[in-house]
Amino acid sequence: MLNPCWIRATKCQLLITSLFSMVLGFGVSIAAVLTCYSPHFTLIRNVIQAGNTFRMFQDITFYSGICLSLALISVGFVCFFAAGKESKYLLAVGFVCFAVLFCGMIQVGYWRYSHDEQVENVVKDIYDFLYEDVRQNTSSTMKWELHKIHAMFSCCGKKNSSVQLGRVEMETCSSEIWETGEDCLHVTDRIIKKHIKLISVLLLCITGFSVYGMVLTSFLYFLTRLRAEGNYGLTSDAL
Repeated sequence: MLNPCWIRATKCQLLITSLFSMVLGFGVSIAAVLTCYSPHFTLIRNVIQAGNTFRMFQDITFYSGICLSLALISVGFVCFFAAGKESKYLLAVGFVCFAVLFCGMIQVGYWRYSHDEQVENVVKDIYDFLYEDVRQNTSSTMKWELHKIHAMFSCCGKKNSSVQLGRVEMETCSSEIWETGEDCLHVTDRIIKKHIKLISVLLLCITGFSVYGMVLTSFLYFLTRLRAEGNYGLTSDAL
């Protein structure tokens, strides 16, 4: 017969897991909002370019993040009440939700590592498009877009470019940025990778909590079944 202390400990762990699930849900929603409304990303999104696929990545990340956030908060509430009421139906629902989250995280993780540099390359392509357009033309619109990127990212042009292309940097960078600014390709790449790293950490946390949640909900579910069948006495007094 199982020690009632183990049952109490498992219920407490499920309660804590449900609370952390809700906290993760809020964290994911904040990351999704930052992805959509961060000044850096908004500036890249609004660049006028045919086939600006960064908008697609941004929209997918935002709506997926909001849906994932709602799912985490919902499963947190379900497991919280399931542990409190020892409801086998709520425990079954919680297990299914954690299993769906786990499968979703596996798919997202696969996409993340199979498209490791795709987002970074899209941002670099957008910057290259603006840079080359300003270099070859004198469009005031594109020049202003490039100037805003240099000011926002505190970078200045492509330092590896030839001397003949220095006119672009001189016309679109302030004097301070011109002297101390980094290569824009390196800066944008660093900012994108930092944001993706934050998202990857959140996804790893969600995956771990999903597995842990499945273990806890399945364990308590079978205990409630045993109690209902009279094979194991699990009373509220013992808990």
